Amino acid sequence: MPQDRQPPRPDYRHADDKRSAVALAGAADAGEWLGLCYESWILVLFCVADAVSTLMLVHTGLATEYNPVMAWFLSHSPLHFLVAKLVSFTPFVVVCERYRRIEPLRGRTLTRWATGMYMGLYVVMLTLVNTGQI
Repeated sequence: MPQDRQPPRPDYRHADDKRSAVALAGAADAGEWLGLCYESWILVLFCVADAVSTLMLVHTGLATEYNPVMAWFLSHSPLHFLVAKLVSFTPFVVVCERYRRIEPLRGRTLTRWATGMYMGLYVVMLTLVNTGQI
């Protein structure tokens, strides 16, 4: 009667397996600061810069908050706005970081895509709102 067995573990003494192991270990550990990969830090810093610049521009009358949900928080207080902004992106960063610990290369790629999409959407919306197209 055959028993259920797990597949054999790779033998890291062979050159191909050793390179794969080093690449995966490097992807998981390289480029971290305070437990977050650099890609996550870039996303966090961009989100914080977005929030701070929005507060400054709205306060000086040079802009308005187009997102109705965030505008509602901003109408209550800048602190409410900042907390809502933090709550809006923190869960995504946490999920990406947890996934990165399981699938290092895919996790970092996911975070890079998310950062690029956030920046792209930011630029498009900023342009459309300031040219009066929205």
